[in-house]
Amino acid sequence: MWGLSLVLNKVWRALFEPIAGFNRGIALLLISLVTGVVMLWIFGAVSNQNAIKRAKDKIRAHLLEILLFNDSLKMVFRAQGCALAHTGRYMGYAIVPLLVIMVPVVLILAQTNHLFESEPLEPEDAVTISARLTEWDAGLAESAALSVPDGLSVETPPLRIPETEEIEWRVRAHEYGDFDVSVNAGGQAFSKRLIVSDRQRLISRKRVRPSFAGALFHSAEPPLGKDSPIESIEVKYAPARIRMARFDAHWLVMFFIFSIVFAFLFKPFLKVEI
Repeated sequence: MWGLSLVLNKVWRALFEPIAGFNRGIALLLISLVTGVVMLWIFGAVSNQNAIKRAKDKIRAHLLEILLFNDSLKMVFRAQGCALAHTGRYMGYAIVPLLVIMVPVVLILAQTNHLFESEPLEPEDAVTISARLTEWDAGLAESAALSVPDGLSVETPPLRIPETEEIEWRVRAHEYGDFDVSVNAGGQAFSKRLIVSDRQRLISRKRVRPSFAGALFHSAEPPLGKDSPIESIEVKYAPARIRMARFDAHWLVMFFIFSIVFAFLFKPFLKVEI
């Protein structure tokens, strides 16, 4: 899973990071377009299109029956019951395609989240870096230290939080660049990328030990070693928001709206019943 996620991450970085750096709204529109077309094509490929068309035609017919015979309570109730029955059949035909669609959509969402979840730092911005231990060890926590390259500075001594098994430092950026900070613990060094940029970038917020969830949602950097005493290293960037025209919202909201709109727009061209 990690191999697939890392490949997808490279593809997303090559295709969409330059566009997002220029205009994040355009990048989101393009990703939504890709997602909408992919969802539509998969739905058409794995669904029973003839059965769906018949169910939709039956629903329309019974709704029309309600309008035409609204003076007969018996006919109205009968038509409503038939319309509900065919709606249930339609939903049954759609369940399997929707489950299949979820797989590529989750992969697209995970990679897009790296691009739009976090705002990169700018010079003189400060950020918290947190290292979470796999289990709390007072000696290990006491020896843990953070080292940073030129262009960054550590402003605080480590804050050790046994309740959450975390150690935190505040770091300030002084210049643009891609920096590798290093958490030293138990005689080992564990690096984490930190981005200082004046444009939107594909950002790894957290580096984690190997796991299925980690491969899905934190694949912008290779995983920590499976025997690492550190569970994760996180740079707590400020959350990013997308502004388009007069609208300012979380990227997920716009992503789902645009993806659905594009799916319906391309429905006649791909000749898919949904």
